[in-house]
Amino acid sequence: MPGYGHGSKMAWGAEILKYLGNRRVFRRVFLLIDAMVGINKKDVVMIEYLKTLGISFQVVVNKCDKIAPGELRERMEGVKRELERVGATNVLGEILGVSAEPKKKDRRKFGVDAFRWAVLKACGLENEEAVIKDLKVEIKVDKEVKGEKKKAATPRKEKEWVYTKVEREKKEKEEREREERALEEEEWEEEMEERREREASRGRPKYRK
Repeated sequence: MPGYGHGSKMAWGAEILKYLGNRRVFRRVFLLIDAMVGINKKDVVMIEYLKTLGISFQVVVNKCDKIAPGELRERMEGVKRELERVGATNVLGEILGVSAEPKKKDRRKFGVDAFRWAVLKACGLENEEAVIKDLKVEIKVDKEVKGEKKKAATPRKEKEWVYTKVEREKKEKEEREREERALEEEEWEEEMEERREREASRGRPKYRK
């Protein structure tokens, strides 16, 4: 979502607070902290707001490539001390340091994979074997329902099967919608034809036998 710090728009802050306050499905919020600045007043306000809402968060310190390697550890410790000072009891996990800049001189891109892993873990997807096992169970049940012969499948094939299943269900839904629209058009045409016949009959001259 848009940031609330330097370079952001005032309207964004209100929308962010509204979004956080109205949704109830958060597993975790990742709070970005500028390594060059540390935790500022606006960050403290956001931490307090998350605490009030009962939303857990994990700190991600970005722009670490802007800090000299010898100073980075002290910056991270400073963030940790500040979290303790403001009483951030709803903070989770370790503080992640990331640099998204490409490799240059003695500095390099780092921390992105750890950040991605933290997101997967927050979503409950850190155990890849468990995810694959769930896919196998779904495939097994589907094949037993259809009476098909069970076949061993690699994780990639299982994922392709799930994707194919989703696509098939999507096409079936689109086909049902097309049929419903065609039926509605047909009924509408019949109704219009009956209306035209009634109007035409009213204008016909009456003949006595």
